[in-house]
Amino acid sequence: MNSLLPGLLFASALCLTGPVRGKELAQKIRIHLYDQAQVPSDTLHFALAEANRVYKAAGIELIWERPAAGAEEAQGTDMSSRPGESNTRSHVAVRIIRGMPGNCFPGALGYALPHARAGANVSIFFDRVETFSAQFIVASYVVLGDAMAHEIGHVLLRSPEHSAGGLMRARWDPNTWRMAASGLLSFDKTQVRRIRESVLQGTVNGD
Repeated sequence: MNSLLPGLLFASALCLTGPVRGKELAQKIRIHLYDQAQVPSDTLHFALAEANRVYKAAGIELIWERPAAGAEEAQGTDMSSRPGESNTRSHVAVRIIRGMPGNCFPGALGYALPHARAGANVSIFFDRVETFSAQFIVASYVVLGDAMAHEIGHVLLRSPEHSAGGLMRARWDPNTWRMAASGLLSFDKTQVRRIRESVLQGTVNGD
């Protein structure tokens, strides 16, 4: 299990990959998005654009699908799965929620279950996104978009591990958020390779 910590926050590699061109752009990942927090439409729109930006730089196209927020997949979490167990789903399930008790994942904006075979792979706490946005004077769509990109990254990397810098770092300081707001954070080259290998191997794909 992985959690995303604000203040001194989650993670991302400062090594920019730049856009990937040609055939590599064909790789797609389907995302089932469940907005149970009723995020303002403009905030959600720009948050998805921010997440798309991060993955486009890695040569990945995110295909966002919006099943009903009350769908069965969005109601639970599978914390029993372990590394190495098969995952037959062809998408990543992301839910945005409110009201997570303060003693659950204290200080975190969300968490990922990289090996979950049912329920949500990623949960984001939107009320904490709003609080953090106001505290650090960062647009809420930037916080939400990068939180989703980070946690989806854990699912695609099949690991709860963080890196020393960039999008997959565990803790983000104000300078990191300034870089995020300027569109300067991305996966590092090793992470891009691992994500693309995961997609090619059919772990998660858009087919």
